[in-house]
Amino acid sequence: MKYLHLYIFVFIFQIADAQIITSSTNPTPGTINKQIGIIGFDTNEVKKTGNAQVWNFNNLTLTGLNITTSYSDVAGSPFINEFPGANIIQKTSNQPDAFFKADNSGMHFIGGVMSGPMFPNGFLAAKFTPVIAQYNLPMQFGNHSTEATSFFYPIPKELIPDSLLNNIPFQLDSIRIRIEITRKYDCIGSGTIHLPLGSYSVVQVDFSFKPGQKLEVKVPFLGWVDVSQFVNLGQFNQFIPETEGIYFLSPQHSGPLAVFNRNTITKRLESGLISSLAINATNENIQKITYAVYPNPAGEYIEIRDFNLKYTDIIIIDSNGKVVKSLKTTNDKQINVKDLHPGVYYLNIFNNNRQIGFSKWIKM
Repeated sequence: MKYLHLYIFVFIFQIADAQIITSSTNPTPGTINKQIGIIGFDTNEVKKTGNAQVWNFNNLTLTGLNITTSYSDVAGSPFINEFPGANIIQKTSNQPDAFFKADNSGMHFIGGVMSGPMFPNGFLAAKFTPVIAQYNLPMQFGNHSTEATSFFYPIPKELIPDSLLNNIPFQLDSIRIRIEITRKYDCIGSGTIHLPLGSYSVVQVDFSFKPGQKLEVKVPFLGWVDVSQFVNLGQFNQFIPETEGIYFLSPQHSGPLAVFNRNTITKRLESGLISSLAINATNENIQKITYAVYPNPAGEYIEIRDFNLKYTDIIIIDSNGKVVKSLKTTNDKQINVKDLHPGVYYLNIFNNNRQIGFSKWIKM
């Protein structure tokens, strides 16, 4: 449950330029985004705002945190009837599945599914009422949004201590927690961001995600009644943590190119994520390019097969998201990898700072 707030962090943006996000933003089945944790960044860079801005994050410290997000069609999902109107499922490492409706007005978060022995039928379909917009379209510098939603978490009476039940001045049938969420964002900048992977056109978005909890009981003839004033929620008061920070969104990546998390108490920017691999199923350039790395597994050299477009950069990333080799324009399709350690690698091809192809391969 504590990860539910992360649904709102992982999403897909494409922008026609650095200032406007259009309807092509919405994800399609097959989109993948891999992110790696970062610390040690310059907070003054993050705080720059306005149009035609430049943010430099070439020097970062990578952590051991890795998150992979993928998007698929709802067809075949056992929970398809729980979320009518959903057309996209978001699957994120170590997090429950999230269900979205993507249309010309934006990306709409319908709810999520959490599994566990404490839930009826082994799962809880957390349905948001009303549906909350993860982002509205079109979006550009100066745009902002504030939306609120809620969902309910049923609690078996036998799990509630008698000391708490005795404080409730009602004869009750059922107990539930009402989770109320307020989601805000402001598009505060646009320009260019420099990361170890490359430089990209971006928009900058300040966000906050604030939950509130209420304990409600179902009383005969009265319906659901808020009894929070009579009961100390105790362990439930951190049911979903409050979060806030800044996103950088790029047309070259499926999902946030970078996320910087802000401490909700001290307001300091303390940690973040950057994309180490992004495959966007809506990117026509990537769809049209088919190539393979040969041999795979590889020894001292690799060669790009079936690749006939002129490229400007080749970047090789290891399984931890670290850039281990970067090559500028060359007509030689054979690449020396003898200095790389055995493991899994991702080869990315860029043209004018735009990713146009990729391949996964193994070094022996």
